[in-house]
Amino acid sequence: MDQLLNIYANVERPPGTASTRKREMQSSENIYENVLIHTLEPNRTGPALSGVNDVRKSSCRATAVCLGLLCLLLLTGLIILVFIYTKSKSEWEMETALLNNSYNNLMKKRDQLETSYNDLISEKHRLENSLTNQKEQLQTRYNQLALEKHQLQERLDTSYNNLTKERDQLQTSYNNLIKAKDQFQTSCINLTKETDQLQERFETLTKDRNDLRRKLQDAEASWKNMTKEKADLERMLNTFGWTYFKGSFYHISSTKKNWQQSRDDCLQKGADLIIINSKEEENFAKHFKKCLWIGLTDTETEGKWKWVDGTPLTESYWGYREPNGGRSENCGDIQFFSAENSWNDEACSYSCFWICEKKLPP
Repeated sequence: MDQLLNIYANVERPPGTASTRKREMQSSENIYENVLIHTLEPNRTGPALSGVNDVRKSSCRATAVCLGLLCLLLLTGLIILVFIYTKSKSEWEMETALLNNSYNNLMKKRDQLETSYNDLISEKHRLENSLTNQKEQLQTRYNQLALEKHQLQERLDTSYNNLTKERDQLQTSYNNLIKAKDQFQTSCINLTKETDQLQERFETLTKDRNDLRRKLQDAEASWKNMTKEKADLERMLNTFGWTYFKGSFYHISSTKKNWQQSRDDCLQKGADLIIINSKEEENFAKHFKKCLWIGLTDTETEGKWKWVDGTPLTESYWGYREPNGGRSENCGDIQFFSAENSWNDEACSYSCFWICEKKLPP
């Protein structure tokens, strides 16, 4: 009984100090020694020992049951912990996958936004360059129009002054005629004074004739001066590379460029590539005996040739079997200057001399 009390005391006593645990270990050793002694000597005490053995067996069973329950509880707790860990891990993996998917979508959207941003920047630069070019072209055109306006104003002033002088002369002549009419009527009424009046009229007319002769001589002198000034102006223009023919000025290049570059050079000079409207102008362009770009192209619509001013081609001077370049040759030039018809279609990127034409205002 003392040994059983020690067993229950050891089970129910809470953990203590090191000396307490040592005493408990010694008690356990004593219990196992006693159990071993009683096992080896079963018949030593007789019937008294039989009751003790039953109690010991009950205690062992109770201890085994407690240990089994404790193991069951531990196993249940372990299963619950494993289930919670597995569920948490699955949720964490699912959240991680969702976050990765969201991150990938955000990265794709960011790349798309960067691409759109770069496209918008490129479009902005292209529009800025286009607007700058248009502004420069408009400024150049404005300067050309201002110069043409000034020239037209000068011509208009000159014409106005000339017309004013002619009007004054005609008014003077008219007044003289009115006076002569009155004098003639007076002479008809006054027959006795007719001879004197006629003589006076004759002298007046003679004076007027002399005045008119002087004016005619002055006009002829002015015409000669104007002719000389025109010749001087043509020589001056020839010095600067321009040639006058049939109401237009022409400039022949000394270098070679493609068709568009040649036209840009003409536009900068206030002119454009030549537009040939007659056989005389065709022969004039041929006599330079150079391969020359002219203002003819069918880049807008294949086979529909137009001049640079937008007018369609009506009278042509194509060479033999020309044009024959199809879509690869869309610009016109003077190539066969020794033949009757000299035009040829050529690739617009081909380098060639060119001829500019600046028409005088009508």
